[in-house]
Amino acid sequence: MLCVDGEMPLVALQERVASIVPGMAANPPADDFLRFLPADYFRDGLPDLASLEGRALLERVTAGVDLVILDNLSSLARGRENEADDWQPIQDTILSLRRRGVSSLVVHHAAKGGQQRGTSRREDILDTVIALRRPEGYSASEGARFEVHFEKARGFMGAEAAPFEVRLETTADDYLWHVSDLANDDQTMALSMLARGETVPAVVKALGVSRTTVYRWQKEAAGE
Repeated sequence: MLCVDGEMPLVALQERVASIVPGMAANPPADDFLRFLPADYFRDGLPDLASLEGRALLERVTAGVDLVILDNLSSLARGRENEADDWQPIQDTILSLRRRGVSSLVVHHAAKGGQQRGTSRREDILDTVIALRRPEGYSASEGARFEVHFEKARGFMGAEAAPFEVRLETTADDYLWHVSDLANDDQTMALSMLARGETVPAVVKALGVSRTTVYRWQKEAAGE
């Protein structure tokens, strides 16, 4: 597994990993199970992954890797976020990696409305799209606590695609993750709005979910 980090300071990244490891339920299968390629390690950072140089670098460093994490898109690929054509080089690279048996996890920031920033074309080739949202009533004093929602789920459904909540507990020595079930209130609200005659765009705007998610909920409710 390789994490390509384009944002975090190197020292902060090292400290965070050192805190997370003690809280793991099992030891990594090998010392090099998780490797990092941080931009902060290099004097000039990493090349733009949408450039020929950046794509060639990614092809080289993923040799023997089964999963590459790109964190995050805006710091690693510096094209125009709203232009679908600027996404094409990254898409081609992800598809090339997939053909080699390498899975890609792309981290991307959301806009103020909760939707992903830039072109929605990014979702076309992705098997899974996951949105992290703040729970209702969340306070900054709670630290890392968020809801996990599957906005696109290719190959799994039902209970496996149900949303859940994650909370990070920090102690003096380590970090511990806690996972709990989350009732799908958004789905209930969406179906209620649609039953009242609200449009899909209205539901998307009100709940901050994708059109794909709303259409999937409609199909599930209809038993399709």
